[in-house]
Amino acid sequence: MRKIDSGKYDIVHATWYDPYILKKKKNVKLVITIHDMIQEIYKESFPESEREKNRLLANRADAIITVSENTRKDVLFFYPEIDSNKVVTVYHGANELPSPHKPELVNEKRFVLFVGGRTGYKNFIGMLDEIAPILLENDDLKLICVGGGDFSFEEESEIKHKNLAGKVCQITATDSELAWFYSNAECFIYPSVYEGFGFPILEAFSCGCPVILNNASCLPEVGGSAVAYFNADKKHELETIVRRVLDDEMYRNKLASLGKERLHEFTWEKTAQETLKVYQRLLVK
Repeated sequence: MRKIDSGKYDIVHATWYDPYILKKKKNVKLVITIHDMIQEIYKESFPESEREKNRLLANRADAIITVSENTRKDVLFFYPEIDSNKVVTVYHGANELPSPHKPELVNEKRFVLFVGGRTGYKNFIGMLDEIAPILLENDDLKLICVGGGDFSFEEESEIKHKNLAGKVCQITATDSELAWFYSNAECFIYPSVYEGFGFPILEAFSCGCPVILNNASCLPEVGGSAVAYFNADKKHELETIVRRVLDDEMYRNKLASLGKERLHEFTWEKTAQETLKVYQRLLVK
């Protein structure tokens, strides 16, 4: 904050919504990063004051960086007053996970993997509906959910209702343990209906884990042709794809290989270079 208060800079880049920065703008250029437009798409979950604050920052910014083309499209849809020329997409790079370390007390040999939050647009319950028959048919197969906190009452009820007690578990893991789960999963399923970017996709790629994505939002931008896609609104489509991935070792290996190749498209060096271009364009104006 001291450096910001000093005013000795040409550009200030806010990577999160905070109106404090507007007081420090003065004669410098303001760049903001918009990660997603969840506050507008699911506006019933956000106070009006927060949404207005976000809109104010977007309008006051000299340049807006979005982390996907889908988010850029959403920004221009919800903020039609903004000049499209000042909204630029700069993809994130891939974060390197540490060496895999097997968690204690984990004995599952075959499992499919879900990572992160599970509420609302994350579509966890929808995924559970689709893969429940597969879990029930395969005695040695489980669904492991890493992160996202303990199962809620609703989730526990759904698991019990589908006779999946003992077939689905939630685990809190370190980064090295997460790397182990990616490295040993039959596949990673990301059923979310909306994301700003999708870091877990790149994490799975880095560990050679076959990836299955919902064909929605920004996910195809990140997954490219290196993943298997399903449409969440089409019943049994995810089930069919999971069955293929589980039954076809050559297909699993192909997805793992394609994911490793796709990972090269997302580097922090490229992110830095594209961000620098945004700064340079502002400074010559």
